[in-house]
Amino acid sequence: MTPKLPATPVPDFRSREFLRQHIADIMDFYYPRCIDPVGGYFQYFHDDGSIYDTRHRHLVSSTRFVFNFAMAARHFGSTRYAEAARHGLNYLREMHRDSTTGGYVWTLYDGLAEDRTNHCYGVAFVMLAYATAHKAGSEQAAEWMDETWQLLEERFWDADAGLYRDEADADWHFSAYRGQNANMHMCEALLCAYEATGNDAYLDRALLLADNMTRRQADQTNGLIWEHYDENWNVDWDYNRDNPKHLFRPWGFQPGHQTEWAKLLLILDRHCRRPASERGQPVTVPGWNETRVSRASPPPIAFGAARSPVLDPVADREASPQPSCPELDWLLPTARRLFDTAVALAWDKQYGGLCYGFDPDGNICDDDKYFWVQAETLTTAALLAHRTDMDAYWLWYERIWTYAWQHMVDHQHGGWYRILDRMNQKYDNKKSPAGKTDYHTMGACYEVLNVIGRSGAQRLA
Repeated sequence: MTPKLPATPVPDFRSREFLRQHIADIMDFYYPRCIDPVGGYFQYFHDDGSIYDTRHRHLVSSTRFVFNFAMAARHFGSTRYAEAARHGLNYLREMHRDSTTGGYVWTLYDGLAEDRTNHCYGVAFVMLAYATAHKAGSEQAAEWMDETWQLLEERFWDADAGLYRDEADADWHFSAYRGQNANMHMCEALLCAYEATGNDAYLDRALLLADNMTRRQADQTNGLIWEHYDENWNVDWDYNRDNPKHLFRPWGFQPGHQTEWAKLLLILDRHCRRPASERGQPVTVPGWNETRVSRASPPPIAFGAARSPVLDPVADREASPQPSCPELDWLLPTARRLFDTAVALAWDKQYGGLCYGFDPDGNICDDDKYFWVQAETLTTAALLAHRTDMDAYWLWYERIWTYAWQHMVDHQHGGWYRILDRMNQKYDNKKSPAGKTDYHTMGACYEVLNVIGRSGAQRLA
């Protein structure tokens, strides 16, 4: 189906109507062609929407599609999207979940388990799927959220570090690898769980993850967030150095992860400022103390400075303010510094767009342009603009959207291209392989809608 929004004229990127229609256009690319009537979703799409693999299933795609449909059902009041979300939840419970171990199968082929590795990254999206389904009205999803919380506590939680361990085999033998990405998406999932239930335990844990990762762990790496660590949470500078384009664990500093963490810090800031009278209730209307902050911008992080030793995790956790406390002044400055540094180093001044990675000296080490990096960063720019009332962040929002609209968005078929080279040329015609469901792009639009006001409900059939 051809998107309703044409390439020209360039739309008003701050328009609610634009954001809602762009979501609808992306949904039209995937629905109904992604529905496998036998169960779950097809997950491999060419640019034109044709499916090039009907037999393989990946946990990340299975869960992200549930998020997509549950969000669309809630936002547009669509029964067809609600049914599509239920369809995916059934597959998640019946096929991906291992009822014997309580874990989740990473990949399936022809309905049979292919890779039984238990990834915390995958369970984060399981929690996100259940929480979003609960937001959309599924009461049973609340029980599954509790079940997933217990799984995380019993298997993945490292209480001494105050962070989650990454991966275990089918018998729950954990590897020595530790990573930030699983913890970042756990923070995201727990924030969604808090919004769905109002349970402060989710918010407390999300805040703890953010504190330990963006302050304590980042202190090892001059204030930015490195991807890979050993089992004692010391930086592993060499992990995947010889495989820098690994799908889930690339080498180098990831600008998109700096800005994605900044987004999560701003959402934490929003929720921690909720009036006490609203505590314990699901978050139905975004809103917080609208106090503006100083326009003095913290400087971008300098490279080459001496790295401080890691802080004691227990002492640092005890010193960290809890959501019920007002002393959370570190959230916004940390978000701004992560964002400002990432865009300063990663923006391609010649061809536009944000490059994928830079090395410890601040030099670009992967100049490809990934769709999700642009989407997460424009979201954070909007949240920063709203929170600080600084036009500079709206300029970044417009700049990134303009680049994405010109190069990343498929104006013929819908959706966003996954990856471009530095000169913004496609590598192939595979728009959505495993893992890519445009959850990042639609999620960006939903989050921006939270900060540019609300209007009357518009329902889609």
